[in-house]
Amino acid sequence: MAAGEWTDRFGSVASTVCALHCALCAFLPVVFSATGLGFMLAPKTEWTFAIVAMLFAAAALMYGWPKHRSRRIAGLMAVGIVGLMVSRGLEMGVDHHDHGTSGDHHGSEGDVHASDHHGSEGHADEADGDHHGDAAEGGHADHKAHHDGEAEETHGDHEDHHDGEGDWVHQAGALVGVFSGLILLVGHISNIRAIRRKRDD
Repeated sequence: MAAGEWTDRFGSVASTVCALHCALCAFLPVVFSATGLGFMLAPKTEWTFAIVAMLFAAAALMYGWPKHRSRRIAGLMAVGIVGLMVSRGLEMGVDHHDHGTSGDHHGSEGDVHASDHHGSEGHADEADGDHHGDAAEGGHADHKAHHDGEAEETHGDHEDHHDGEGDWVHQAGALVGVFSGLILLVGHISNIRAIRRKRDD
């Protein structure tokens, strides 16, 4: 068996594994957790599968193109490689966005607590100098409670919106990865057949 055919065979396995991994990570992550393979969900692992599949596809195309000059096969390989890159880009964007919103959340909490602290000190000073302090403090407490309630409700809606958007983007990235892996599989099989036809001729 020629070296190029071995490259396509290994590439077929790599692209299939990559597609299955994308599908399981997105839709059945509990499979990895239940079997003690939680590390398979890590971004580094996903990048490893994607890079290996892309390298085999590029190597198979470099070997097969001079022999068959098939634009269809070259197109399949190119679409598959680009698709895997897009898939990883989408999922990385979700991870980065989650970290960013987490930082903003903590920053907002710090600002709210600081604002509440300074506001409480200011109103305490006013209560000491004013014989209507109790009434003013009570009014401020009601206003603060109303404001905090609105802020918490708005923040909750904001988090729900980003969680839903993140899930949608992550699933889209996984679907792109699955289809890209399958496209590479078809490309490798077509590459093997085209090389064999040229060799038999």
